[in-house]
Amino acid sequence: MWLTFSVSAWGSNFVFGKILVNDFSPAVLTSLRLLFIVLFLIVFVLSRQKLQKVSIRDWKWILMLGVVGVFINQLTFFKGLVTADSTSSALILATAPILTGFLGRFFERTIHITYAFWFFYCNHWYLLCSEQRRSGIPL
Repeated sequence: MWLTFSVSAWGSNFVFGKILVNDFSPAVLTSLRLLFIVLFLIVFVLSRQKLQKVSIRDWKWILMLGVVGVFINQLTFFKGLVTADSTSSALILATAPILTGFLGRFFERTIHITYAFWFFYCNHWYLLCSEQRRSGIPL
């Protein structure tokens, strides 16, 4: 049941994001989204009894990772939805784990790439490009 909820929430993210960028700027949507995430995490952390203290040095890293890994990611996601449709955005973000595996193999030489990897990677990009051609958006 939770898996179905998670997939539905992830999939509706693109549709609702596309609807919302028509009325709000990407910066406002990103700020509101992060505000609600922070409020949820504060309630979650306060409900826990045994947590370790975080040092000042670690807070600097947490802040930097939050800006780079979350804020910039969400801002570019909403900016992309201004010009692209939600289907293309979902396909691009769905290829992120595959691209991460490819980059890990390329830079670290740690991941063994199989034929199945290349099949799914090329298949995702083929679907993305064919959707772009059908919608009339230039590649």
